[in-house]
Amino acid sequence: MTIPPETPAAQFGQQVRKYRRRHGLSQEALAAKLRISQGHLSKIELGTRNPQREIAENLDVVLNLDGHFLTRYLSLFESRRGVAEWFLEYLDLEPRASIVRSYDLAIIPGLFQTADYARAIFRGGMVKACEIEDRVSTRLARRTILDGDGHPPVFAVLDESSLHREIGSREIMIGQLAFLLEIMEHPAVSVQVVPFVGVRTTVGISSGFIIIEVDGTRYVSIEAAGLSSLTADPKTVDRTMIFFDRLRSESLPTTQSRQMIEEIWKTL
Repeated sequence: MTIPPETPAAQFGQQVRKYRRRHGLSQEALAAKLRISQGHLSKIELGTRNPQREIAENLDVVLNLDGHFLTRYLSLFESRRGVAEWFLEYLDLEPRASIVRSYDLAIIPGLFQTADYARAIFRGGMVKACEIEDRVSTRLARRTILDGDGHPPVFAVLDESSLHREIGSREIMIGQLAFLLEIMEHPAVSVQVVPFVGVRTTVGISSGFIIIEVDGTRYVSIEAAGLSSLTADPKTVDRTMIFFDRLRSESLPTTQSRQMIEEIWKTL
């Protein structure tokens, strides 16, 4: 029995099978090292049984992977508590994306946020205190899509206001903008800023959005008035693509965008 690859258990299981084979281990051999039965390991690889955190930690030790499986576990299982259903669907799609496009009006994109910046956002929002650290872990784990050789290109457009708005504290903003400048060096990342002055379009002044492409299908996540949704409706996708292209055409080029971010960072 094979579970569809989009389920969290199947995603985790595929990783276990991949690294087991890479290390030349049979199921029986790896199960022995993990101190579980071969049948237990087989169900994890097939995606018919959710792993425990202890197993994720032990996989990292046995396979010498420096936190790979723990990070995946936190992202796929523990950190999903309290997350809206629509976003759980998005989290299942994002690791399989072939391209990511995003526009953010008020904050730095989630993929590029530091732990302190994300924590300040959740503390200031409508998130239960007991769920904040799980939500931070989820946000940081999303950045694993930029690891390895198969990372998708990420095109991010930011409104200039997101660079000036102080989230948490001055120190947190200094660290956040420094990290944004650092991640802009990644070969898959393109960041452009929509400046306050010289922009004619009013597209994007009321909401942010993300467009991801998975297996040839485009999905749009739209945030407005504190509500969010995920859809593959062709009309919505086409309209949002037009919005993105218009915003990007009126954004500063990447080099000038970087210069603006550096100037703001230095004045903090």
